[in-house]
Amino acid sequence: MTNSWEGFLDIIELYPNIRQKANLQILMDFPNGHPNESLLLSLFEKIEVIYGGKRCTILWWNNGRIYNKTISKDNLRYLQYLWDRIAGNYLLFLPEKFYVKRKNVEDEEEFIGECLVKYSHLILKTEDAYVALYLYINK
Repeated sequence: MTNSWEGFLDIIELYPNIRQKANLQILMDFPNGHPNESLLLSLFEKIEVIYGGKRCTILWWNNGRIYNKTISKDNLRYLQYLWDRIAGNYLLFLPEKFYVKRKNVEDEEEFIGECLVKYSHLILKTEDAYVALYLYINK
């Protein structure tokens, strides 16, 4: 696959054997970097298919500190607010039962790589907020 995000897999510091199995797709585009309600509903439909549940855990960080919240379609306004508030930062969509031991992260991309290895797939809002990526590892 060729797209402008393919190089992202190289910066999340995967071991070479895992990097060979890693894939990245553009899951959705968000014009102007702002998600309207219909785009978020569409994103949630994709999340339900990928994770097999109606809820997921979102994870973001600010000044190195990790924050997370379990959300569903009922939380679209919160997600829309958060998306705008953390513009310029990543937002991860992970399975509902995600658990993080750390309170702080020094290297966000490395942490994303660790999450990908742990869960074998994840959805990521990019820092520019224009794209949601689907990263996964073939078994």
